[in-house]
Amino acid sequence: LAKTVVSSIDRFFAHPWRAVFPFHRVKFRELFSYGINLTGARIFDYFSKNVDSILIARLLNAAQLGFYNFSTSMPNKVQYEFTQSINRVLFPVYCRVQDDNPRFGVGLVKTLRLIALVSMPLLIGLMIVAEPFVRLYYGPGWDPVIAPLRILCIAGIARAILGTNGAVLNAKGRPDVILWWSVIRLPLTVALIWFFAPRGVVGIATGVTIAAFMSLIPAKIGANLIELPFTKWLGALVPATVSSLAMAAALVIAQRFALPAGASEALQLGILVPLGGLVYFAVVRTFYRDVFDEILQTGLSVFRRE
Repeated sequence: LAKTVVSSIDRFFAHPWRAVFPFHRVKFRELFSYGINLTGARIFDYFSKNVDSILIARLLNAAQLGFYNFSTSMPNKVQYEFTQSINRVLFPVYCRVQDDNPRFGVGLVKTLRLIALVSMPLLIGLMIVAEPFVRLYYGPGWDPVIAPLRILCIAGIARAILGTNGAVLNAKGRPDVILWWSVIRLPLTVALIWFFAPRGVVGIATGVTIAAFMSLIPAKIGANLIELPFTKWLGALVPATVSSLAMAAALVIAQRFALPAGASEALQLGILVPLGGLVYFAVVRTFYRDVFDEILQTGLSVFRRE
């Protein structure tokens, strides 16, 4: 340590060059504006994501809050552990092409396809098998979780897909849009939850789901900023939507006509989960093979970077 200190002092006096720290007012204003908008958006976003639990604790009771929090855990895992991982990787990529709108649009469409192809079958499948899943792993005492879980699976799909909004708007240097949308969304979310609260946990789950789809508004703004027609934005979801609905239809038919009477929850899941996966995979490979191969390569490259 002493040697390092002496060496540093010697070099300081031996060389005439001195570090300077000039203050650039324009750059400071630009960075400060970006940072303050981003920070404000995150604060409002935090309250928007947690206001449902706060209101349940106030309007209902502790037991219903427990059931609700449990029903949100599985859908939230898809968003936080998958979508956010993708956004962390792709945000620097978006920044590099922020001035090249055609490339930006192509990248966003691929991202939306990837997220939809993973999140939709997982959450739609969970929505259909929610009853045997909850009863097998947590017991019949958790039956009040089943209905809100099914509703919140739809909210989970919306949040997973619309979670790309932040990366797009930030990459285009427009965190102010995120801030103002967060300011608007919070009271709207509170109003929806308050309106549906008399219907209990199921009602609050319904209000939260409606609120999740309101984020289509900043998605449209982001698409406009990169000159991407919103029809193409929506079109990126078609392969996953069609394939997931085909899977859902197969599962519902199997539940009603193929499962033996009185089948245990383990048997139901043992039949339905592989069946759903096979149907989904078959539809994607048959009708959207090019998309499947493209997204497979994109997904592999994303997770290698991660």
